[in-house]
Amino acid sequence: LETVTHFNDLGVIFDSNLTFNLHIDSIILKSFRLLGFIKRNTKHIYDTKALITLYNCLVRSILEYCSVIWNPSYQCHIGRLERVQNKFAKYFLYKMHFPYRDISYDTRLLLCGLQTLEYRRKKALLIFLYKIIHGTINCESLLSAILFHVPARRTRQYQLFFERTHRTNYGYNAFVHMLIHNYNANFSNCDIFNISIYALKRQLMF
Repeated sequence: LETVTHFNDLGVIFDSNLTFNLHIDSIILKSFRLLGFIKRNTKHIYDTKALITLYNCLVRSILEYCSVIWNPSYQCHIGRLERVQNKFAKYFLYKMHFPYRDISYDTRLLLCGLQTLEYRRKKALLIFLYKIIHGTINCESLLSAILFHVPARRTRQYQLFFERTHRTNYGYNAFVHMLIHNYNANFSNCDIFNISIYALKRQLMF
């Protein structure tokens, strides 16, 4: 058997350290190329829905493919991914003859009707957690690792799922901990037990 430092499995690049740095580098490079393709071929297109549709289909789909697996935890990777969308937002507002240089990234996304890629990855993690709990994804090992938090006494701060204490970034960013921490930190007001998957996506404006 040949020893390799990385391999591509169903479109996701795994390296020997499971950092997914190579995968992130790869999708960013590919996304910038496709964004350049869109800009070259839409010089005479000013329809906003058409531009957004092209971006979502050709670029954002690559930036979000299997993001539950390779979801980055370091700000350097998160920022590099957002830079791709920021470049599209600038181009979109330029096409709309809107002064985009003096406004923030969040404001640009608001004007484009987009959300940050980081927030969309968090929503994807919530949907994945929902599917595990409801049995849509049949994985007993993951389901058994998700524990409920039962406090010994009533406190002001309540977490639905139990989060183990980790001393290292490796443990803190482990997949199961990432799933439950994402819910506790960002979607604790969302009832994922008494809602359909379609209603949940509508609630999140997916």
